[in-house]
Amino acid sequence: MMTRHQPRYSKGQRIANRYLVHQALSGGMGEVYLCLDEEENYPYALKTFQGGEPSLHDLFKHEVAHWVALEKHPNIVRCFYMKTLDKLPFMMLEWVAGEEGKGTDLRSWLRHGALDLTLALRFSIDIVRGLHHAQVKSPGIVHRDLKPGNVLVNQSWQAKITDFGLATVMQATKPETNAAGAERDVGQSMHIGNIVGTPEYMSPEQWRGEPDIDFRADMYAFGCILYELLTGSRLYDGHTVSALRRQHLSAPIPSLNRVFPPGIKHILEGCLAKDQRDRFAQLDDLLEALRQVYEGHSGDRLAEVSGEAFSAIDYVDRCGTFANLGQHERALEDCDIALRLDPTLSEAYYNRGVSYAALGQHERALTEYDAALRLDPTLAKAYSNRGVSYHNLEQFKRASADYDAAIRLDSTLAQAYLNRGNSYVALEQYERALEDYDAALRLDPTYTKAYYNRGTSYTALGQHQQAIADYDAAIRLDPNFAIAYYNRGTSYTALGQHQQAIADYDDAIRLDPTFAQAYFNKGVTLANNGGLREALYWFEQAHALGARKATGAIQKARQMLGLPPTPAQSNPNDP
Repeated sequence: MMTRHQPRYSKGQRIANRYLVHQALSGGMGEVYLCLDEEENYPYALKTFQGGEPSLHDLFKHEVAHWVALEKHPNIVRCFYMKTLDKLPFMMLEWVAGEEGKGTDLRSWLRHGALDLTLALRFSIDIVRGLHHAQVKSPGIVHRDLKPGNVLVNQSWQAKITDFGLATVMQATKPETNAAGAERDVGQSMHIGNIVGTPEYMSPEQWRGEPDIDFRADMYAFGCILYELLTGSRLYDGHTVSALRRQHLSAPIPSLNRVFPPGIKHILEGCLAKDQRDRFAQLDDLLEALRQVYEGHSGDRLAEVSGEAFSAIDYVDRCGTFANLGQHERALEDCDIALRLDPTLSEAYYNRGVSYAALGQHERALTEYDAALRLDPTLAKAYSNRGVSYHNLEQFKRASADYDAAIRLDSTLAQAYLNRGNSYVALEQYERALEDYDAALRLDPTYTKAYYNRGTSYTALGQHQQAIADYDAAIRLDPNFAIAYYNRGTSYTALGQHQQAIADYDDAIRLDPTFAQAYFNKGVTLANNGGLREALYWFEQAHALGARKATGAIQKARQMLGLPPTPAQSNPNDP
């Protein structure tokens, strides 16, 4: 596996003293920071490139201009403008909040296998609508690197294409790939000479290095994505770049692994023809073919979309983003606006419930979840979160019934298994909780909360080595997870590994200077290992932060040190 690039900024830091980083992401050629603009009090995703060389700034500006020119469309991640911050070029992008337990992009969704046909068609129509809008706004524009990882999915299950026009920048910033099959991660972009893209989704004309690539290359990549959405497998799965090149140039379309409406075969053949002249002549033709299959299969009429005004879905999406930032009052305002625009939008009621629950108003949250479920009785995540509110109101049977209903409706909803596991923990049924956390992690191996919560269950069972392994995983996924360091410290303490425990308490305190229990536990560990004077300092810090049990520890430590009973804070490191 290739070494992962470490982002320049981390959670809690500020970019240009203005953009507070909520989450830092790194992969492929870019770094993305989910931020709150503290001047505008508005969420943005800031993206830059790992190289950041000044010589690339002009190229970066030129390519970003193509994306900005696409303006606003519901199926394209909006690029507002480019800005130089801390001497680095950043794209200011729409922050797309994904659904917990599903992920932010189609690659995450596909970890759970093939999608339901109706949902696969909905996502497919979204992608083609985005491509069509791009052609209308900027004739001749080609994405060149369309793939599941470049299609984001918001909390309303709306697909949005990202990274428009950035393949050229990648070519200038990413080292060349060895055509014979150098080490590379599946789904990662590459370039060889003038060939640029992701091998699993590159059209034959891209593989041949033809200079005049047009929208039909993106149509081919879309066909690869559609095949994957329907089957759960990539179109071709060669283990080397050379093998993939041969397959895309000459291998037939593999057979589908289940029965689909006849129109599906027609669409795949019209996208995946080796000769671009044999593909759909226009994106309009492809969109019409998808519409016919969707309406014939679902029985629903395909709704039109508008790309100009801020829609109810836009407000719901921004509501989810504010909720992620912990700004629940603002999230509620956006949900209210969404419901004035569309009172039948179940997602708005659901998100309003999430914010009320986060504010501790569980009775109001239940009312919102009930409304969401009346509008959409299949909304599994509403059952899952309603269960959490029932749990907080100590209505445990209702909570359990809701978790079970969520899992029946969507057996791939990792969040529901996590929540049911938490319910078992509250009942001290740790073995059953472990089964649910295991299920959540099978569905989503990057689910930080599931690793952490499984660790707490192992801790409760006295299985500290297993707990440490899970806290390790949680910390790898979120290096700023203060309580994971703290809990790992308690497990190290239980195993008698005191230096490791103290290091973890220090990290917890560094990440959260108000974490009173971490100060106290560090003091206990020091006191038990002969560092009583130093322990006294940490007990006093814990007491100052409100840890009541620190009072007795302070008095006992002062007595053992021969000090008067009235505490006077002192740092043992002072001269």
